[in-house]
Amino acid sequence: MKGAVTANIGDGVDIEYIREPLGVFAFIAPFNFPAMIPLYFAWAVGTGNTAVIKPSELCPLTSIRMVEIAEEAGFPAGVVNLVLGSHDVVDTLCTHPDVAGVSFVGSSKVAGIVYARASSALKRCQAQGGANNHLVVANSVSLDRTIGNMISSLYGNASQRCFAGSNLLVYRSVYDRVVETIIEKARGLVVGNGVEPGVTLGPVISESSRSHLVD
Repeated sequence: MKGAVTANIGDGVDIEYIREPLGVFAFIAPFNFPAMIPLYFAWAVGTGNTAVIKPSELCPLTSIRMVEIAEEAGFPAGVVNLVLGSHDVVDTLCTHPDVAGVSFVGSSKVAGIVYARASSALKRCQAQGGANNHLVVANSVSLDRTIGNMISSLYGNASQRCFAGSNLLVYRSVYDRVVETIIEKARGLVVGNGVEPGVTLGPVISESSRSHLVD
């Protein structure tokens, strides 16, 4: 990380900016991106900090293997760390005096709690929650391509992601065609084990998630 120098800000006065590591950063990851989100630790470590990864208790194995690979690659002990647990661990990471910053990705409700806890402890914090992804279909677009992209947004990752389409607005002149095509493509989805060839809609993460979708 390079610093910077600003010369002559005053009579005979220069300023030099020196960038220094802050310390320990906590990375609290969701179940739906078990590899990508924990990899955010790379930016912290690359700038001289250390990292503590807290994966979702629903899918910890990805992060466990990631930390093992970091150790095998030669990362010094204590640079990339892993802690398992639920909300009690999250609360500790948000308030522990040795943690300089917290990065969270998950539901909006929990994001608000994490941000409040971490910021009240005077820590740097980024808390990314969910979203309602609005899709708008005008009458000037390529419908075949657009609807294909919409199906991916609506059903990709079993709809378990913050940018999954949740609201659809369609111009009246193409409304019937869009609705009919979406229904047709949705009926063509193959439900099953997501790692099996030909399956286009895998399972949701838990029974509670299924109940939420059904209700």
